[in-house]
Amino acid sequence: MPDRSRQETGHVGNADGSVFVHPVRIYHEDTDAGGVVYHASHLRFAERARAEALRALGFESATLQSDLGVAIAVRHLSCDYVAFARLDELLHVHTRIRDIGGASIAMSQTIKRDETIIADVSVRLVCVNLEKERAERLPDHIRAALASYLAGNGTPNNERTSLP
Repeated sequence: MPDRSRQETGHVGNADGSVFVHPVRIYHEDTDAGGVVYHASHLRFAERARAEALRALGFESATLQSDLGVAIAVRHLSCDYVAFARLDELLHVHTRIRDIGGASIAMSQTIKRDETIIADVSVRLVCVNLEKERAERLPDHIRAALASYLAGNGTPNNERTSLP
Protein backbone atom coordinates (compact mmCIF):
# COMPACT_ATOMS: atom_id res chain seq x y z
CA MET A 1 0.00 0.00 0.00
CA PRO A 2 1.45 3.44 -0.90
CA ASP A 3 2.48 5.80 1.86
CA ARG A 4 -0.25 8.40 1.29
CA SER A 5 0.75 10.49 4.30
CA ARG A 6 3.85 11.68 2.39
CA GLN A 7 2.10 12.25 -0.95
CA GLU A 8 0.42 15.41 -2.09
CA THR A 9 -3.20 14.43 -1.52
CA GLY A 10 -4.62 17.93 -1.29
CA HIS A 11 -5.49 19.77 1.88
CA VAL A 12 -4.24 17.87 4.92
CA GLY A 13 -5.07 19.15 8.36
CA ASN A 14 -7.75 21.48 9.50
CA ALA A 15 -8.16 25.10 10.40
CA ASP A 16 -10.34 26.22 13.27
CA GLY A 17 -10.33 29.98 13.18
CA SER A 18 -6.74 31.15 13.46
CA VAL A 19 -5.08 27.76 14.14
CA PHE A 20 -4.09 25.32 11.41
CA VAL A 21 -3.51 21.76 12.62
CA HIS A 22 -1.41 19.34 10.55
CA PRO A 23 -0.93 15.64 11.45
CA VAL A 24 2.52 14.02 11.26
CA ARG A 25 3.24 10.32 11.76
CA ILE A 26 6.75 9.40 13.01
CA TYR A 27 8.67 7.06 10.69
CA HIS A 28 12.11 5.43 11.00
CA GLU A 29 13.62 8.19 8.83
CA ASP A 30 12.53 10.75 11.46
CA THR A 31 14.33 9.10 14.38
CA ASP A 32 17.84 8.56 15.67
CA ALA A 33 19.30 5.15 16.49
CA GLY A 34 17.40 5.12 19.80
CA GLY A 35 13.99 5.54 18.14
CA VAL A 36 13.61 9.13 19.38
CA VAL A 37 12.74 11.87 16.89
CA TYR A 38 15.97 13.49 15.69
CA HIS A 39 16.06 17.22 16.45
CA ALA A 40 16.13 18.32 12.78
CA SER A 41 13.00 16.29 12.06
CA HIS A 42 10.97 18.72 14.17
CA LEU A 43 11.95 21.46 11.72
CA ARG A 44 10.77 19.35 8.76
CA PHE A 45 7.45 18.75 10.52
CA ALA A 46 7.05 22.49 11.12
CA GLU A 47 7.97 23.27 7.49
CA ARG A 48 5.34 20.85 6.18
CA ALA A 49 2.70 22.38 8.43
CA ARG A 50 3.59 25.93 7.32
CA ALA A 51 3.45 24.88 3.66
CA GLU A 52 0.07 23.19 4.18
CA ALA A 53 -1.31 26.20 6.08
CA LEU A 54 -0.34 28.49 3.18
CA ARG A 55 -1.74 25.94 0.70
CA ALA A 56 -5.05 25.94 2.64
CA LEU A 57 -5.13 29.71 2.16
CA GLY A 58 -4.67 29.18 -1.58
CA PHE A 59 -0.93 29.83 -1.90
CA GLU A 60 1.19 26.99 -3.24
CA SER A 61 4.95 27.53 -3.31
CA ALA A 62 5.37 26.57 -6.97
CA THR A 63 2.56 28.92 -8.05
CA LEU A 64 3.98 31.83 -6.06
CA GLN A 65 7.31 31.28 -7.78
CA SER A 66 5.97 30.82 -11.32
CA ASP A 67 3.16 33.41 -11.29
CA LEU A 68 4.54 36.11 -8.99
CA GLY A 69 8.29 35.47 -8.98
CA VAL A 70 8.36 35.34 -5.17
CA ALA A 71 9.01 32.75 -2.49
CA ILE A 72 8.17 32.67 1.20
CA ALA A 73 11.45 31.87 2.96
CA VAL A 74 12.55 31.41 6.57
CA ARG A 75 14.41 34.46 7.87
CA HIS A 76 14.65 33.43 11.51
CA LEU A 77 13.67 30.30 13.41
CA SER A 78 14.03 29.10 16.97
CA CYS A 79 12.93 25.78 18.41
CA ASP A 80 12.48 24.87 22.06
CA TYR A 81 12.53 21.08 22.50
CA VAL A 82 10.29 20.13 25.43
CA ALA A 83 9.66 16.36 25.29
CA PHE A 84 10.61 13.27 23.30
CA ALA A 85 8.55 11.83 20.46
CA ARG A 86 9.06 8.26 19.29
CA LEU A 87 8.61 5.98 16.33
CA ASP A 88 5.01 5.44 15.11
CA GLU A 89 3.51 8.19 17.26
CA LEU A 90 1.03 10.59 15.71
CA LEU A 91 1.85 14.23 16.34
CA HIS A 92 -0.03 17.37 15.42
CA VAL A 93 1.60 20.65 14.45
CA HIS A 94 -0.50 23.66 15.50
CA THR A 95 0.39 26.71 13.39
CA ARG A 96 -0.67 30.24 14.30
CA ILE A 97 0.01 33.50 12.50
CA ARG A 98 1.20 35.99 15.12
CA ASP A 99 1.96 39.06 13.02
CA ILE A 100 2.03 40.29 9.44
CA GLY A 101 4.74 42.84 8.58
CA GLY A 102 5.47 44.63 5.33
CA ALA A 103 7.44 41.74 3.84
CA SER A 104 7.24 39.25 6.70
CA ILE A 105 4.98 36.82 8.51
CA ALA A 106 5.60 35.76 12.12
CA MET A 107 4.25 32.35 13.11
CA SER A 108 4.29 30.19 16.21
CA GLN A 109 4.07 26.44 15.91
CA THR A 110 3.50 23.90 18.65
CA ILE A 111 4.19 20.25 17.98
CA LYS A 112 2.03 18.07 20.24
CA ARG A 113 1.32 14.45 21.03
CA ASP A 114 -2.24 14.62 22.32
CA GLU A 115 -1.94 17.41 24.92
CA THR A 116 1.81 16.95 25.53
CA ILE A 117 3.97 19.66 24.01
CA ILE A 118 6.91 18.13 22.14
CA ALA A 119 8.42 21.34 20.72
CA ASP A 120 7.66 25.05 20.36
CA VAL A 121 8.81 26.73 17.15
CA SER A 122 8.91 30.45 16.48
CA VAL A 123 9.54 31.48 12.88
CA ARG A 124 9.70 34.69 10.86
CA LEU A 125 9.10 34.23 7.16
CA VAL A 126 9.95 36.79 4.51
CA CYS A 127 8.62 37.33 1.00
CA VAL A 128 11.60 37.22 -1.38
CA ASN A 129 11.71 38.46 -4.98
CA LEU A 130 13.51 35.61 -6.72
CA GLU A 131 14.93 37.71 -9.55
CA LYS A 132 16.24 40.52 -7.32
CA GLU A 133 17.16 38.12 -4.49
CA ARG A 134 15.88 40.47 -1.81
CA ALA A 135 12.91 40.95 0.46
CA GLU A 136 9.79 42.41 -1.10
CA ARG A 137 6.46 43.57 0.28
CA LEU A 138 3.88 40.78 0.53
CA PRO A 139 1.43 40.91 -2.41
CA ASP A 140 -1.87 42.51 -1.38
CA HIS A 141 -4.02 39.39 -1.96
CA ILE A 142 -1.68 37.30 0.22
CA ARG A 143 -1.70 39.97 2.93
CA ALA A 144 -5.52 40.09 2.84
CA ALA A 145 -5.86 36.30 3.16
CA LEU A 146 -3.34 36.19 6.01
CA ALA A 147 -5.08 39.08 7.81
CA SER A 148 -8.44 37.32 7.49
CA TYR A 149 -6.93 34.12 8.88
CA LEU A 150 -5.25 36.04 11.70
CA ALA A 151 -8.62 37.57 12.56
CA GLY A 152 -10.01 34.06 13.07
CA ASN A 153 -12.02 33.82 9.88
CA GLY A 154 -10.52 30.46 8.90
CA THR A 155 -9.52 29.38 5.43
CA PRO A 156 -11.35 29.09 2.15
CA ASN A 157 -11.26 25.31 2.66
CA ASN A 158 -12.07 24.32 6.25
CA GLU A 159 -12.62 20.66 5.45
CA ARG A 160 -10.90 18.14 7.67
CA THR A 161 -8.75 15.49 6.06
CA SER A 162 -6.85 13.02 8.20
CA LEU A 163 -4.07 10.55 7.58
CA PRO A 164 -5.28 7.26 6.11
